[in-house]
Amino acid sequence: MPRLKGSADLLEDRRKRTLALLDSGESLDEVGPGIGCDPSSVMPWRDARRKGGAKALRVRFSPGRPLKLGRRQRRLVDLLLQGPMMNG
Repeated sequence: MPRLKGSADLLEDRRKRTLALLDSGESLDEVGPGIGCDPSSVMPWRDARRKGGAKALRVRFSPGRPLKLGRRQRRLVDLLLQGPMMNG
């Protein structure tokens, strides 16, 4: 299952709700599908909370793939996309 899209606050809130269900006595197999994720996704959240508390549930920034073009090359692409009339 792919990661849900949304703000960091939305994803963090989802993790907290999931763990609240676990705390109320539901099993991983009940909680996962009920919240819309795989039980194997819930286990790392549970373990992270045990080790680091609520702070460990925060969503971290994912920078994505590194850029292949340097700053000067990206500037050239921007100029080319503007067209010949804009650049004389």
